[in-house]
Amino acid sequence: MTILIIEDDAGIAELLKDKLEERGYETDCVKSASDALAWLEVHSPFLMVLDYGLPDMNGKELIEVLKQKKQPLPDFIVSTGQGDERVAVDMMKLGARDYIVKDAHFLDILPEVVRRVDQAIENENKLKCAEEHLRESERRHRIIFENSPLGIIRFDSEGTIMDFNDKFIQLMGSSRENLIGFNTARQSTPEMRVAIKKALSGQASIFENEYTSITGGKTMHRVGRGARRAAPGNFAQAVQQGGAEGRPGSGAGRKKTRGFVARTIPTT
Repeated sequence: MTILIIEDDAGIAELLKDKLEERGYETDCVKSASDALAWLEVHSPFLMVLDYGLPDMNGKELIEVLKQKKQPLPDFIVSTGQGDERVAVDMMKLGARDYIVKDAHFLDILPEVVRRVDQAIENENKLKCAEEHLRESERRHRIIFENSPLGIIRFDSEGTIMDFNDKFIQLMGSSRENLIGFNTARQSTPEMRVAIKKALSGQASIFENEYTSITGGKTMHRVGRGARRAAPGNFAQAVQQGGAEGRPGSGAGRKKTRGFVARTIPTT
């Protein structure tokens, strides 16, 4: 990881280089804003230590030029001999990670500031990576959710339906408007309520029987419903209707019922 030191005082630049390389960082030094712009055309530092008072333009002007370019603006720390709070405020607004005054303790303080900023950047990158993995996981689960041969619903810790796939609407013979907000723990049949409340307590739960949809009035035979806690405060339920059995004496052959399959869908 390279730190670009932008400092017009060669002596200070050399001392900063030594201090940071003692901490294990790679460094490179330039002495003006124009040199920094040329260096940044071909390199990508993980951090810049920027002297505010450069000979050809000040730190604010350099950052404003960099912001207009296509490549991402590197993280940066500003150093200055001016103890001007307005300069600090302006640079923090432009994205500075920190601001250091070049006083007697400057060389001792800077390595610790760099370490702190380095840790913050690493934590942010880990968070971004985790968020990207979560988005990808959610995308994959959504594909499964929407294309499953099972009717799948997602409900909250109170048993209220929050989401479902098209297969569930088809099985219920209902509509999205009637199903969203329907509380399965309070408004279903007594047998179904027992199964749902068992799931809400954190247990795997299965209901298999004839069931008439309350919101759609459609009766399903040999319906299997499985509910299971998927994440704190979120639950998933899978519904599958089996084939009907022939009535005794009716001459109808006994049809084979499909096996019940339950799926737990991560919902966070």
